[in-house]
Order: sequence, then structure tokens, then C-alpha cells
Amino acid sequence: MCPQLPTASAPVLALFEHWMSLWSPGTVPLRRRIDPTAFPTALPHSWIYRYEADGDFRCVLAGEMINAAWGRSIKGMTSREIIGDDHEEAHPRWLTVINRPAILYLTQSELRMPKKSERLVLPVAEHDGSIRAVLGISCYTTLFEERAESPRARPGTPHFWDALTLAPFEGGLPGA
Repeated sequence: MCPQLPTASAPVLALFEHWMSLWSPGTVPLRRRIDPTAFPTALPHSWIYRYEADGDFRCVLAGEMINAAWGRSIKGMTSREIIGDDHEEAHPRWLTVINRPAILYLTQSELRMPKKSERLVLPVAEHDGSIRAVLGISCYTTLFEERAESPRARPGTPHFWDALTLAPFEGGLPGA
């Protein structure tokens, strides 16, 4: 059983297929086994964030399309520094990805602009098996050229799957 990602684009599918090729029941892929050459079309849209002791996620890798979307290099920045007010919405989802662990797929669109994004967030394990990082991809239909004037993104329905069994979550976030 493999999760069916709704309306997933080719770059998103490329990253997901690589992650799935490393997956086995009851475990998530090791971060060190992720091979960027296996998903070249997805690489410019990909990123890795590591969960830090201060309770925030820090960007350790960002492809060139991600940096372009934010108008600067985001490597080394925390998710709170990067996404601002949207942090409160995204943070619990990413915590679910590492703590459950889970697979998250989400689309978003701006309220008054044609900007849309497609996002996949995957847990990756350290050499000791602990999960402290997320590997993801964000594909934007337009970049954030006018982000300061852009209204807050309207999230679509988040889709979650258990990363250990690939079973969908019943009702979304556990305990919600």
C-alpha cells in the first residue's frame, strides 16, 4: 500500500518515489541514504529542516527555487524567521511529521493572488534511528515577488499518512 498523493506534480512525485524506495515497514529512511541525484527535477524545490533543542526547525538545505521564492538564501534560518505568522499553523504539522512520524501533503493558495503551492513533508531518521529532521519539497506556481503585500495563504486540506505503516490518518491530525 502506497499513499496516493492528490494532484501531485512530477517533482513532488520524484522526491516521494525516492523516499519510498528507501522505506521499509516500521521505519523511515535514513537521512544519509537520501541521494539527491535520484530526484534531479525535484532538487531545486527541495529542502531539509532539522528540529532544534529550542523547539524550532532550522533550515539546513534549500534548493534554488526555494531561495528564490523567499527572495534570499534561507539556509541557517529558523522556520519562525522564514514564514513569520504562518509559523503557528505550520509548526504543529511538522511536529506531527517527526513525532508520529507522518507523511504530510498539502496544497495552498493565496486569497487574492494566483500564487499556489504544493508541499510534501517527509520524516528522515538520523543514524541512531531518531527522527529530528524533515525532508520536503515546495513547488510554487509563482514566486513570492510581492510577499509583503500578499495576503496570508489559505491552506487546502492537509493529507496525513503514518510513515511507519503508510496508513492514512483517520480525521487528520491525531487528537484534533
